[in-house]
Amino acid sequence: MSEHRDMSCEINGDDLYENTHDNDVSYDNSVQNNELTASAIGGGENTVDASKPHDQKEGVKMKNDLQDTGTAVRSDVFMEIAEISKYKFERAKARQWATRDICFLVYDDSDVKIDGFDSDDEEAQQEYALRMSLGDGDIPASEGDKPQRSEYSDDSWKAKCRVCAWYPEFPHKWKPRKFRLVNPTVDHPAWFDKGADGNIASIDICMHYVAVSYCWPPRDEKPIPRSYTVRDLDGRLRTSRALDDVLDRAVDFANSCGLRMIWIDQECLPQPTEISTKEDWAMQELGIQSMDIVYNRAMYTAGLLNVEITSQEQLDAIDTLLRSDWETTQKNMNPRYCEHILRLLHETCQDRWYTRAWVIQEAICAGLKLVLAFRCNSGLSVSSKFRYGYKCEVEDRPYHSLDDHARGLDSTLSCISVSEFWRMLDVMQEILLRDFSIMGSMLVRSDYAPADLWPGARSVLQAAESLHPRTVKANTLQQAMMTYSEGQYGKRPTINAAGALTLLKHRQCYFESDRLAIIANMCDYDFRLDTKAIDDNFRSLRLAILALALNNGDLSLLAPEAYPPPDQIYSDDAYAGHASSSLLFQNFFLEAPWIEHCQVRDFVNTRIQTVQPGSVTPDGVLLNAYLWSVDREIDFTLVQSTWADAWESLRCWRLVIDRQKSETLEQYHARNATITQWFSRPGVSQRALKDFRQFGHIPDNSAVWESVDHRGVQVMRYIDCYRVKQVPEMQNLIARIIFDILRYTLTITEEGALARGLANSIWQSIRIDQVPGSEDPLPDEVGDALFSHVDVLTRPFATLQLEETLDKTFAQLWFVDRIMKTGKLWCGTYMPPGGEDGIASHIDSSSQFTAEMESGVGRVFGKSPTDTHVSIIDKQIRRQMFTMMLQGTSAVKKQPLHWRWPLVVLTEVVANRDYWSRRGERRRKETLLSTFDVDGPCQVATPYNPEWEILPRPTLRSMRVCWVVEEKNTIDEVTIATSEKENISSNPLLDTANSDRPGLAEGKGKERASDRVREVEAPQSPGSPDTNERFGNQGLNLQVLRKVKGLWQIMDLPRQDYVFS
Repeated sequence: MSEHRDMSCEINGDDLYENTHDNDVSYDNSVQNNELTASAIGGGENTVDASKPHDQKEGVKMKNDLQDTGTAVRSDVFMEIAEISKYKFERAKARQWATRDICFLVYDDSDVKIDGFDSDDEEAQQEYALRMSLGDGDIPASEGDKPQRSEYSDDSWKAKCRVCAWYPEFPHKWKPRKFRLVNPTVDHPAWFDKGADGNIASIDICMHYVAVSYCWPPRDEKPIPRSYTVRDLDGRLRTSRALDDVLDRAVDFANSCGLRMIWIDQECLPQPTEISTKEDWAMQELGIQSMDIVYNRAMYTAGLLNVEITSQEQLDAIDTLLRSDWETTQKNMNPRYCEHILRLLHETCQDRWYTRAWVIQEAICAGLKLVLAFRCNSGLSVSSKFRYGYKCEVEDRPYHSLDDHARGLDSTLSCISVSEFWRMLDVMQEILLRDFSIMGSMLVRSDYAPADLWPGARSVLQAAESLHPRTVKANTLQQAMMTYSEGQYGKRPTINAAGALTLLKHRQCYFESDRLAIIANMCDYDFRLDTKAIDDNFRSLRLAILALALNNGDLSLLAPEAYPPPDQIYSDDAYAGHASSSLLFQNFFLEAPWIEHCQVRDFVNTRIQTVQPGSVTPDGVLLNAYLWSVDREIDFTLVQSTWADAWESLRCWRLVIDRQKSETLEQYHARNATITQWFSRPGVSQRALKDFRQFGHIPDNSAVWESVDHRGVQVMRYIDCYRVKQVPEMQNLIARIIFDILRYTLTITEEGALARGLANSIWQSIRIDQVPGSEDPLPDEVGDALFSHVDVLTRPFATLQLEETLDKTFAQLWFVDRIMKTGKLWCGTYMPPGGEDGIASHIDSSSQFTAEMESGVGRVFGKSPTDTHVSIIDKQIRRQMFTMMLQGTSAVKKQPLHWRWPLVVLTEVVANRDYWSRRGERRRKETLLSTFDVDGPCQVATPYNPEWEILPRPTLRSMRVCWVVEEKNTIDEVTIATSEKENISSNPLLDTANSDRPGLAEGKGKERASDRVREVEAPQSPGSPDTNERFGNQGLNLQVLRKVKGLWQIMDLPRQDYVFS
């Protein structure tokens, strides 16, 4: 259970839908002393942090300053972030907890029967007594269930999973009142300790359970008594902590899915109090740090909503919308059905489940396995199965008796998966809304269809759309693979810090420091912050979140596009981002309340492949980065003369009219109407277009305005992405222009090999990973193979991944705009570290260690390690495979994970001798050429973020994430720990058992930190790694002057790092 974003709606007296806010405070006083938990998880506004007793929380100092506007960036900001960073730790043990120590709730079938009935099954006993009094003595004493168990728990195909098949089914003819906690590794130790390393076989990592996401009762509610019991692992009975209603619905859902185990935080995690043992607190903390794994690994996550479906007609409307093909749905969705669906969506937006901060973590981590469980009014005919058309022979779940028999107790839930929820929204938008319609030769935007029948439909659908962000998936089969082993739980949905803050900004969380744990779980961070210590020692939540993100190499909070401009009334109150984005943290400090960027990615988790966490020092942020010398202005006038008119035909006008402080609202509306009408007059737009071509804007003294009051008027030309999506001819024209630019770039002979480098930079920044439905991979480089590719010839626009921005245009097309406007692009060559030719590689290619490493690499990847002709996507898969192997080893041996990235990088260094060699650096300098949205010579840094250097690319890579920099006049020494290199005698790739933290090889030319040293002596969790150890050259101190867009090739981890401030 937890919290979720508040995007609720309300129907007012005019039957219009408007946004409202639910400020319910959650927590049940009657069980507060027994339920102190940070996972409390979403328990509500007064949820208690499990990291310390409740009385310790009274002196909480942390303040949620994210909503403060105009917060200045203090001069000591780096110093304070560095201090916060001292309280980081790694959650390595939490990953093992999710395999070996996790507990589940099952039916307690050890109970003594009374006349064949469960001793606490009062309803069945009373019913039997009533029948006996009426003379129905022939009825057997018990018509309840005899729970199925153990029959197929060994080797039958019906078992599928011997772990959960060994436990009893939940009764389905009456409500069970007795439960017990189980830990499969305790019940069957022989199953879980096999092999020389004692690792768990992947087939015994059970995923067949329901994880329950729900809200705890409001704190000010009258305490609700509990009547159910739970038998703890030690055999002692206690009253259940979760409400009876919550357990009833959880069991109902489990039976509907044919599952025997439930995970619910209140019951499956310790709920320590001030008198509890340290072991209870430690176990709960491990569980909290692993909650994202729990919800992601579950076969289903049940989101228990309080919304109730009240009529059979409403159920029929849902069934018609979800269970029929498109043509049938269009035919049968009558006005009454549409009204029922809109009402359901409106009430769903109002549910408290969507206002809790902890809930959004559970919803995001569950991904497509999230199922919304709606209450159903009694008497409705509800399907007893969520698994429509289930076939045990082909599904990955053990046999359940309900697969062959009907339920005895009707289900009280109507379940809609998150995929079905998205389908519901898509169908309703298609039926009710029309963004564009064709009128003659014009494309006209309208709001409703028909407007008088569905007032407010758009606001309801927009609010509902924001409840569950759509996931971005890869189009290649390899990146959708699922691999499970100890410590590795397959692919999972993740977001970055900007996305987490976007989803959390309207959700309630009583203890603000809990947001640090929530964000870390949503983002799948390895490095966490001690929320108790942070809460005790620091006031600013803003700085703590920034420290958390930077320590995990997440740079999303530094992208200006994550903070769209708010609607301003007066032009003098301009969006601060346009003036302040030149500084490193300025956007996050000035515009955090307006953050609005969320992209959920559900494929290979790239952060764990080559991540080297950022290090925050008192001088700045130490990051791996590439540095570019922008000193070339490449001529594209031939392309400009060919395509300028065609490009202009794709663009449309946008008028933004700001209200002046001297204007009344009536005067503003009148002037707005006058300007709009004036601009639509014949001849005015043609004169404006002439000015635009000459000046790039319409001057104040232009004849276009004549006597019109144009104060605060902004006139822009842009390509509307929504129009492009509606018109295939526009799509084809854009693709033709782009591919012609790529062809022309290859002909720029005066640039030599750099011309091909520029073409590859453009292509790799706009291409898709693979065209959906195509089996022919796209080439990584520009050449004849690309231009003759079947998808480029037949559907060229489908080969492009153009990112849509909030201002309804495409992010990467700035380079085409520049070519069509000026005929030129400013481009930069790669600047190697340490001089003209760079420095020698870390690894001596002649060493015995290198030979051993190459042998190991060949066995892992099955190809020659010196094979350099590896596609971008294949390289991603190789890294992922190797990372998973290392992660499994670390889980079994209880090792920290902070050494994964050095081994992954070392493998690639060995596999490609030129990776960090002098020759490789020289080759990069001679072949790499990138282009940036700048107006003259400068130096540009592209900070390395492993999440951005992949296919498919995340949206933020196409935004202003390149930094125009200059070297500081005074270069202070970087305050970061280093140590002498460490000689090792064994191969760390092949033998990680000899050391708790494998060292790295001795090589010529470079030294690296190898001992576990700390930057400062600060309180840290036991075994916490020093993530400030760097595996690269510490370079210049650079001042960030401006943030710009750029196009550069998909890059590998650079050897050098720089201090940015």
